[in-house]
Amino acid sequence: GVGECSAQKLLMFDGLATSFRSLKLRPRQAKCAVCGTAPTINEANFARYDYEGKCGGPMHDKGGEGLCLLQEGQRVSCEALKRRLDERRAAEAKGDTFLLVDVRPPAEFAFASLAGSVNVPVDEIEGKLEAHESPASSSAAEAGPTGSGSAFDLIFGECVRRGTAVEERSPGDFGSDGTQQGKPLPVPRQIFVVCRRGNDSQVVVDKLRRHGVAEAFDLEGGLHQWSKTID
Repeated sequence: GVGECSAQKLLMFDGLATSFRSLKLRPRQAKCAVCGTAPTINEANFARYDYEGKCGGPMHDKGGEGLCLLQEGQRVSCEALKRRLDERRAAEAKGDTFLLVDVRPPAEFAFASLAGSVNVPVDEIEGKLEAHESPASSSAAEAGPTGSGSAFDLIFGECVRRGTAVEERSPGDFGSDGTQQGKPLPVPRQIFVVCRRGNDSQVVVDKLRRHGVAEAFDLEGGLHQWSKTID
């Protein structure tokens, strides 16, 4: 025959951009809640299924009004972040490290994420920053890898604990004294924050900067824009 078979593929047409995308669909799985051998989601109970609660997002891809919290220079384009990711290994060898933090809900992060990113949901970051600025916690601030107890140290330490920090290392690579295999843990120079459409990431970056993290940037347009322009 001519061309490619469309089996297990979903063809998407974007009328606004007059573009097509082809998505590969996974095959039927026996344990799937919808198409498995013993489905738990069916016509009888579908209307009662809490999609947003389970998936951590709305049942549509409409982003609503975009936020505009950050100034020029506090955001990074998808193309610029792609270049940083492509050059990451070579840059880290020279001590130029950065963190890539995904602030979406865990369910969305598990579905798709950028390589090397670590998931710290926006509500958890906000809670940690609020606790960090309270008088009761200032005297007993939790020291992270740098030992400074700053907001940057707080986020850096959380990334290390969650297992994906500099160079995608695992928690076992680090000691309790903030070292890696006997060597000082490289301290990232920047924090790049990503979310679904670039709104929650702006909120996080704005709060980080208010807490003294000057080298925090958000991904403009989020992963929605990334999927359009990069992958």
